[in-house]
Amino acid sequence: MKKYADQITARQSRIENLNVDYDYVNPLLNDVGESTFYKGHD
Repeated sequence: MKKYADQITARQSRIENLNVDYDYVNPLLNDVGESTFYKGHD
């Protein structure tokens, strides 16, 4: 993250976070950009 921080910041408007119920990996990371939350798994 530190190595690419400037590039991530410059492109954060093109990054979308998809958050789904019972997703155990996503909470471990830092959200960058817009987040969309989905309830359920379909």
